[in-house]
Amino acid sequence: TLAQKTDAQGKLLLQAKSRRNIYMALSGCLKYGVRQHYIAVNPLEAVKPPRKEAPKDDIDAVLVEGRTVMNAVQSNDNPDEARWLLAFLGLRRGERLGLPWRNVRGLEGDEPKLVIDQQLAWDKGPGLHVKAWPKNRKPRTIPLSEPWVTALRRQRERWVEMTSQPDFEFRKPEYADLIFVRPNGNVITLNDDNDDWSALLTSLDITPWRAHLTRHV
Repeated sequence: TLAQKTDAQGKLLLQAKSRRNIYMALSGCLKYGVRQHYIAVNPLEAVKPPRKEAPKDDIDAVLVEGRTVMNAVQSNDNPDEARWLLAFLGLRRGERLGLPWRNVRGLEGDEPKLVIDQQLAWDKGPGLHVKAWPKNRKPRTIPLSEPWVTALRRQRERWVEMTSQPDFEFRKPEYADLIFVRPNGNVITLNDDNDDWSALLTSLDITPWRAHLTRHV
């Protein structure tokens, strides 16, 4: 039934990926019930799983629209300037949101760079947390040029001002050095980042495309 539900504009409430994820999770629960003899048969065996759909990406359009996005966010008044520009520097979503200030090196020098060695991740058990890379995965270094240097300098000024407020407090100690945090001391979640990205593109009259594509622009 959920697969057919729409909002007021007629848009499906659940996309193909979400419907498939729900199906697989429910099927796993029912299979467990059969194995434990709680139920005699898995009723989902009579229902075909939602088809797995490959993303439909218009790379040519992204190449053009990406420049529009970069130009639009470059402003001292845009609090998300650095967050979106870093998306065009090859960082994955979790790497951007989990980037600490200690890994921004030489911002005032001649060879500024980023060191990527951790990410914000969601894992069963700890939930949302800062996750260090496995020992066998080497950190990577990204040289910085403009407009990223200026954007990060501006972000540092905003960050210092925000975190110095009397009522500001980080929700978790592990968030204390992260570049991107909310005024309430929490991190920007992975889902919120997706929603913010879609809202940004919509505000620019651009049909939303996956933020992950910016890594390849």
